[in-house]
Amino acid sequence: MAALSLTVLATLIGLSPAAQAQARKDTAIIGMVLEPAPGLDPTMASAAAIGEIVHYNVLEGLTKINMDGTITPLLAESWA
Repeated sequence: MAALSLTVLATLIGLSPAAQAQARKDTAIIGMVLEPAPGLDPTMASAAAIGEIVHYNVLEGLTKINMDGTITPLLAESWA
């Protein structure tokens, strides 16, 4: 019961207007789990950080795996 109460409380706090970031129109906010390498150089970071920070935020892939496991095209127009 305590875990459910904490989950509901965290959800309500996250939905409050004060908790949501207000970005300027010329600003992009990117949420990342890993620390960026110095200067975003992919040769200076660990293998996990390269994909998380550089590739996924700078380059667009052919396809994307959605949260439900389905694959949708990004740059790809078709595949067999």
